[in-house]
Amino acid sequence: LNQLFKYTEMEKSFHVNMLALVENGLQPKVLSLKNILEEYLNHRKDVIKRRTEFLLKKTKERIHILEGLSKALNHIDEIIKLIKASLNRDDAQKKLMAKYRFSEIQANAILEMKLSNLARLEKQKIGDELQEKLKLEKEYSLILQEPKRILKIIKDELNALKEKYDDARKTQIEPFLPGEIKEEELIPSKEILITLSQTGYIKKIEPLSLKTQKRGGKGVIGYETKNEEDAISHLLAANNRDKILLFTNKGYLFQLPAFEIAEGSRTGRGKLIQNYLNLRQGEQVIVLLNLAINLKETNYRYLVLATEKGMVKKTLLKEYENMRKGGIVTIKLMNNDNLVDAAFTTGNDDIILISKNGQAIRFSEKEMRALARTTSGVKGLKLAENDKLINLITIAPEIIKGNPQTLVISENGFGKRTKLNEYRKQKRGGSGIKTAKTTPKTGVLVKTSLVQNQETLIAISQKAQIIKANLNSIPILRRATQGVRIMKLEPGDKIAGVSLM
Repeated sequence: LNQLFKYTEMEKSFHVNMLALVENGLQPKVLSLKNILEEYLNHRKDVIKRRTEFLLKKTKERIHILEGLSKALNHIDEIIKLIKASLNRDDAQKKLMAKYRFSEIQANAILEMKLSNLARLEKQKIGDELQEKLKLEKEYSLILQEPKRILKIIKDELNALKEKYDDARKTQIEPFLPGEIKEEELIPSKEILITLSQTGYIKKIEPLSLKTQKRGGKGVIGYETKNEEDAISHLLAANNRDKILLFTNKGYLFQLPAFEIAEGSRTGRGKLIQNYLNLRQGEQVIVLLNLAINLKETNYRYLVLATEKGMVKKTLLKEYENMRKGGIVTIKLMNNDNLVDAAFTTGNDDIILISKNGQAIRFSEKEMRALARTTSGVKGLKLAENDKLINLITIAPEIIKGNPQTLVISENGFGKRTKLNEYRKQKRGGSGIKTAKTTPKTGVLVKTSLVQNQETLIAISQKAQIIKANLNSIPILRRATQGVRIMKLEPGDKIAGVSLM
């Protein structure tokens, strides 16, 4: 049905620019529906007033003539003799006006009649017409004196039109349209990859343009970089119908429908993020989340945030229901801190915080109480002086039964999977345990994820090399190991983003 509405004439929408000349037709003005109805009503009042004035004038003129004819009937024989004895029309006119005190109009009306017609004039007929015209004169005068009578005429004339053209309605008016079109239903449903560069260029491509490769491959070019600052910083797998949530380092949250993001070629740059978001000075997007359905319809109840300095915060999701074009605040950042990650939770999840140097801590989210949207957070992970938090993982209770693993990826293209049960629960705020051995060979960690039923890993480098690999090709190793090579990088290149499908 929605396709019929869109591609056929079954339903038609059009826009109306209600521009009209107002103030006696001198001033062009765009009118609202109420204004244009008022202007039309004023126009109808003016039309009826001018029409009535015209009819009143014609009626008075006819009354004047009828009064002359009625007077002439009283002396009809003498008037006929006078006309016959006159030298010409002008002579007859002057004699009639002088002897019987007719006006020029009355005299001309008498002279314009043939003598035979003048002789046959019936006094009763003239008298009846005169009385009728006198009544009309009174009626027209009252219409002009009383505005309510004009409104009644407008109403009566509209009702007359209604009765004249009334017939059975061919369509039915419903309180709502069955199968009412939602914008999302007209958007093709397809899997997409969204990339964002360090300089703020965003685009989407279809994963079908990527071939699955073996672990350790070089990948293919996924983006044409102009310089080092133009490197890829984020990668997200989503559906074209999803709503994309974008978090910035300054703690603001924006929402952007995936279909609005311009689709580009595998090597294209895309469009600047400022074409979609009103970012502030020095503000950068640091987290992309895809939301397949409305927040109100999910089992999620909270949003958990993590900052670069190891702070965490939990907020009720209902505080984010009303998105604004300029973004909304998610956290109050202190001491030059920056937001680094965000995730939705049910209220019963476990949380793992991971640092770039390989430290991790797992604790229950119940250790955190929900805070207001504009407040700061609490300590989540105690960091060494040269360490920074990179991201967080959330684990729902039902997921634990499926023996999930954590996926750890380092900047030099190394990675591994580790069983979740190797991460024991601790108290929030501690130093945590090792999740990976970082060395100059592996580089620092850039991304960790929870592996459940996903089958494919997609990784992109700063120089826009993309690899698509089967997750099963990545071995399951112990926590304190460095992993194996996932992607072979060019000298100076590093992993920028990882996404699971």
